[in-house]
Amino acid sequence: MAAKIQIRDGNPWWVSPDIWVVPGNDPNGNVGSPIAGQSNYLWAKVHNIGNQLIEGARVNFYWSNPAMGVLRSNSTLVGFGFVDLEVGESKDVLCLTPWTPIVVNNGHECVVAEAITPLDPLPTPLQDAFDPPTFDQVAQKNLQVVVLSPMMQFMFLPIQISASSRLAKSGRITIEIGHLGKEQEQAMLTQLGFERLPRLKEETVKFGISRQGGCHSSKEAIAKCNLDFKLEEETSTAVFVHLEQSPKSKETGYQLLHLIERVNGKVVGGNSILIIKK
Repeated sequence: MAAKIQIRDGNPWWVSPDIWVVPGNDPNGNVGSPIAGQSNYLWAKVHNIGNQLIEGARVNFYWSNPAMGVLRSNSTLVGFGFVDLEVGESKDVLCLTPWTPIVVNNGHECVVAEAITPLDPLPTPLQDAFDPPTFDQVAQKNLQVVVLSPMMQFMFLPIQISASSRLAKSGRITIEIGHLGKEQEQAMLTQLGFERLPRLKEETVKFGISRQGGCHSSKEAIAKCNLDFKLEEETSTAVFVHLEQSPKSKETGYQLLHLIERVNGKVVGGNSILIIKK
């Protein structure tokens, strides 16, 4: 094996365990969910899994609107950091520029990290899709944390789907109960401060997807778990995740949903929602 640098994918790949956010003004503070309109710091754990010393690798950090497959053309560079790695070494890398998520999305953004080194380069020219499953150097964190208040019966979240330049696409979006694997799931909950919460019963929070947002459309969308789409090249649209809970329910815990984009039966993008009910 030659030089090889890696930021790990998760299972599913869009929930990387190697990307996290520290809200607030202290980059060494507690890990948490991004806070809209305030400073947050981005981190990535980078690994040297090859057999050569890597010096001066640049780690780029991007954000985009909540989306399925994240593209370079609809993402924004936040900043970067640098790292040297001995063979077999892993290091946490801080994005040197604070990140302020936009208020319109309430902090629910997608984050991508990529490690750049001439010893293990990405292809030139760069393709529009970041494509983390293909490239070890790239990872993505598409995880939204939603806290449901006891009196909130309906809630909806917009999720973007996009077609890259010179390539129209059609496919299907599905939403389902999700799992990350016991170890990754527990690590995620612990990192976010929810390690003692149990999983909710599946019927506690009902869900569905539609092309329209708003509480008026939530009743119709609940339990609709498949949505076909067709996009022309360089266009985007939104689908809406709808959540419903009974205001009488006293159960506390968490539920995880996976929103999955498939084209010709192949998974090409995804977004996960961690629902917290206290």
